[in-house]
Amino acid sequence: MNKLQLLRYSYSSRLQTYWNNLSVKIQQVLLLTVFTFYSLVCFFIVKTSFSSKLTSDSQEKQNNIRPVKYLLEKQKVKSKSTIKIKSYESQSNR
Repeated sequence: MNKLQLLRYSYSSRLQTYWNNLSVKIQQVLLLTVFTFYSLVCFFIVKTSFSSKLTSDSQEKQNNIRPVKYLLEKQKVKSKSTIKIKSYESQSNR
């Protein structure tokens, strides 16, 4: 046995001895506490993940809106200029 295996074996045997010496009620309380803590950590991770995804989605939507506004403005300018050109053409034809 190398040192690492020996250390692991001694640690696990101590832990097992300690666990066996505890009463059933204390074991239940400890297990419930650990499970609750684990659940809270998982919930926090999931919540953080969703909130960061929502903010990135909203930023992406805002970034997509800006070019559309620009294109609409550009289209308005073009449409006004074509109307002016058409009016000049109609006047020159008279």
